[in-house]
Amino acid sequence: MTSHTSTARIETLLGRVFKPAATTSGTPRVYDWQEPGADAWWASEGQHRFLRVAAVEAETWRKTRPTIDDLHLILGEPRPPRVISTFYTCGLQVDGGLAAHLQTLPECTPEYAAKLTRITETMGDEVMWGELGRELSSRGLSQSTSRFWGAQYQGHMVCDWPRLLREGLGKIGETAEGWAADHPTEHGRILASAALITLRGLQDHIRAYAGAAGEAKADGARREELSRLAEICEHIATEPPRTFHEALQLFYFAFLYDSADNPGRFDQYMWPYLRDDLAAGRITQGEAVELLEDLWVRFNEVRGWNMALGGQTPEGEDATNELTYLCLDVTERLRMPAPNVSVRVFSGSPRRLWERAIETIGRGTGMPAIYNDDVIVPALMRVGVRLEDARTYAFGGCTEIQIPGKSNLGGEDGNLSLAKCLELALNDGRDMISGEQIGPRTGDAAGFASFDDLWRAYEGQVRDAAAKMVAVCNLGQVVRSRYGAKIFRSALIDDCLARGLDPDAGGAIYGHGEVMTLGTAVTADSLTAVKRLVFDERAFTMGEIVAALRADFEGHELLRLKLLRQPKYGQGELEADAMAARVCDHVWGMLQGFHTRRGGGAYGGGVIVLGRNVDFGRMIAATPDGRHAGKPVEDSVGPMAGRGTQGPTAALSAAAGINQTLAPMGVLCNLSLVPQCFSDAEGRDKVIALVQTYFRLGGQQVQITVADADMLRAAQDDPERFADLMVRIGGYSDYFVRLGPELQADIIERIAYQV
Repeated sequence: MTSHTSTARIETLLGRVFKPAATTSGTPRVYDWQEPGADAWWASEGQHRFLRVAAVEAETWRKTRPTIDDLHLILGEPRPPRVISTFYTCGLQVDGGLAAHLQTLPECTPEYAAKLTRITETMGDEVMWGELGRELSSRGLSQSTSRFWGAQYQGHMVCDWPRLLREGLGKIGETAEGWAADHPTEHGRILASAALITLRGLQDHIRAYAGAAGEAKADGARREELSRLAEICEHIATEPPRTFHEALQLFYFAFLYDSADNPGRFDQYMWPYLRDDLAAGRITQGEAVELLEDLWVRFNEVRGWNMALGGQTPEGEDATNELTYLCLDVTERLRMPAPNVSVRVFSGSPRRLWERAIETIGRGTGMPAIYNDDVIVPALMRVGVRLEDARTYAFGGCTEIQIPGKSNLGGEDGNLSLAKCLELALNDGRDMISGEQIGPRTGDAAGFASFDDLWRAYEGQVRDAAAKMVAVCNLGQVVRSRYGAKIFRSALIDDCLARGLDPDAGGAIYGHGEVMTLGTAVTADSLTAVKRLVFDERAFTMGEIVAALRADFEGHELLRLKLLRQPKYGQGELEADAMAARVCDHVWGMLQGFHTRRGGGAYGGGVIVLGRNVDFGRMIAATPDGRHAGKPVEDSVGPMAGRGTQGPTAALSAAAGINQTLAPMGVLCNLSLVPQCFSDAEGRDKVIALVQTYFRLGGQQVQITVADADMLRAAQDDPERFADLMVRIGGYSDYFVRLGPELQADIIERIAYQV
């Protein structure tokens, strides 16, 4: 384990960013009483929407005053909160709530209040969400239902960070300028011109920091630091970085500028700069670590997301380097929820990487999550990703798989509730909670003569829900493209500018879709129980089962207990495990028959729950596995919380029995282990062996929470004492004490194993 001690500078910064228990992360921002985005929008009236949105983005950053504090070595602060801003998932944003609040403050003059009123009254209809709602309504579709959510985010991507560093903003701007002048299509020229506007805005913002750092008042060593930072900013505003510090600084400015919240394969594109600096004596390892820790603090000020470490080169060689281990050291030492660090492994990964990853997890960081190239790469190739590109995969958002610099794969296109589909199959398409007919009529369950009849009804409900969800997702892509949601990213994703298409219109080389599927375990357990009790043993009728579900088992407790005693997924019961595999084969295979509007790529399924097992669970009636109405579904590809009673081997074997190469979005597996598993080398070796066995059997990913139920309950009782207790949610880590009570309860129900 690492023995490095953070500097006094970093300790002070950590004290500033770390929040007490039961609060959210991030740094409060102060409104600066200007709306440059609105001014830019009005000034560009009559121009193409792309140019107007780009002008809003550029101008809001130009008018963001550089902030130079007394400690940070990585400069850059987010934009102040403003009524008019931009966001990469939707383009233009109007915050009417903020406008209303500002108008109540004594600082708000009548003239400024009138400006805010003009903004909300004239620009509210210019936001993508309103147009999407109107388009959906005209087609009789809904964005959020108890069966699915669609087109709500569709934003996460991984930009081409290596190209940004290799070419610099000046060269990337020249490329955009060339396409703006010479693209064969008018739309291509407009897109390139808009991208160029955003790039110029970023350059101006960096130059403003150069000036602010040079003019800032400071003494001694800090004065020298600021002078160096001014030189760094002046250089990277146009030129490629020459040093590790310059590379970090350019990366962070671009990361902030477009809320590009995914660092991608950080150790791959940053290592050459650090390696050369160390070799030339321009930096010591201690100085490099301090820069990394400063960046980690920055990530927690703005909630940076997934950083991929390790894995393979495009040629299939081990990509691990010394920066990989330094990043793990920093993650272990700082124990913060951001960035969401992940480690990729494959058959050629060094033992040292495994050991270091497990040591870091054992410190209670909840990180890194561990991903298996030997399954994920084939899953990506199934949907048309070239082998060399598949080997470069990273993650968008929490953990959605992306191809850096070459893809727009949706990043939460949709969420599909399999358990709700089963409920509808048991009630002829009628919602048992609301009584509404929300699915197709697939037959009265009381008349089902065989399990095949039930399965066909379930298939019909899944197919109908998936088709409607895909229609919503595809419409979301069309509207996002129309409204200029990802203009800046068009300059950093191949081949958007060459094709003359933004990422949502199919400009990226890979434009597949990503759908989160929820309820695998509940559905498999329910189908297994019905098959056993109704069609195999004839102990109950379908009518009796459905009546009990409609009543949420009130008056049917004996039946519920009988259902609970049936084989359950993840308990070493082959029948239930096989049913889960059948459920996944069906839905993931079916989804790949649907195609996106962002280039015609296939939709891919996966299991990335993000805590939504609680949200969707509220909308699902009682189910034939014995679950009560409104209770959560499972939180990953593992068994339902509390049902993995036969140990980690049974739970992981069940998950590995599912063909995870059918799921190119990613298949997460939550695993809770008691802290004693990591107390010595022998225990950690057992953890490594457990995860490696799961991967050899076909598992994609494991993420480990190091805590038992007693520890979590103690944290509920004394949140201040356990303020830094980290747990895995559904693709990311967070402090347990910050979570809502329902999600806390669901995590406590997970069985913590001893291996």
